[in-house]
Amino acid sequence: MNRLLARFIQIVVCLFAAFGGFLTEVAPPAQTNPKFAVGLSSFFVLIVLLIISAVAKETRANKFRKRWLTAGVISFAAAIFAGLLYPLTLNKLTYSYPPPPEEPTAWRVNGLELTQSAQDFIKENPGNYSPGELELKLPYEEIWTANSVAQAKILLIVNYICLVVAISTAIFCLLEANSRRR
Repeated sequence: MNRLLARFIQIVVCLFAAFGGFLTEVAPPAQTNPKFAVGLSSFFVLIVLLIISAVAKETRANKFRKRWLTAGVISFAAAIFAGLLYPLTLNKLTYSYPPPPEEPTAWRVNGLELTQSAQDFIKENPGNYSPGELELKLPYEEIWTANSVAQAKILLIVNYICLVVAISTAIFCLLEANSRRR
């Protein structure tokens, strides 16, 4: 049992060592507490690996190799979908501050709904303001409602976790499909 658990941990550590820099780089901004999302994803990946390994142990290799391959391809398709959806979500729900031409010093989450103060400011000063430009005029806390910022953070974290879990599930299923068991 200890050898089996050590093998699982080695695989997950190897996966995160190989892709950890990438996964950390694409994690949501600091406002979303990305350490939580990265840590939670790590546990989800370990759980997925344990489930796949347990199911594979109960099967005969030749009979179920095709099923693992199918599951891997489906997971890969889900990873492609998540890989396309996450950058769109990230682009929609985040912005760099200050806006160009200044050099950005922060990466912020923008909410889904403007506060009354922000709406009034835009009515009084018509224009097509980017989130960063709006923040130059108003304090961050007065731009989006707290609830909409919280929802945006959750969307970013859920999208990130789905991406990581879909990629790792595809990798583990395809590893299982390609493993040679006696």
